[in-house]
Amino acid sequence: MKSKRLFVVLSILIIAFTHGCGKKAAVPDELVGTWKTMDLKYKDTFFELTKDKIIFKTLKGDLNASTIKKIKVKKVPDTDETLYTIIYVDLEGMEAVFSIYFNPKDGGEIRFQNQPEITWTKEKD
Repeated sequence: MKSKRLFVVLSILIIAFTHGCGKKAAVPDELVGTWKTMDLKYKDTFFELTKDKIIFKTLKGDLNASTIKKIKVKKVPDTDETLYTIIYVDLEGMEAVFSIYFNPKDGGEIRFQNQPEITWTKEKD
């Protein structure tokens, strides 16, 4: 009887675990697109967000595409901004974190958490 209960409990745990692992992170529609800045430091670069990828065009001209694993969302109190923490797998297979503030005003703007003085805007289609 105990082994039957143990089997049932283990089966439920396995099903719950594999179901949760199958979920994919999905970038919100308001963030999907190509983002550029007027800051000369980043001339000719961009980053792009798709539903499940983050793509960076580097200063060297390389395109680096990575798969997004998880997205954490936190509303910034007393503002219209939302902090998105995007966890992705980089080119070396390591987990990396990209934290951005999104403000929906004027079609949306993004500021990197580590460079809040630089504003990125979405490229029009």
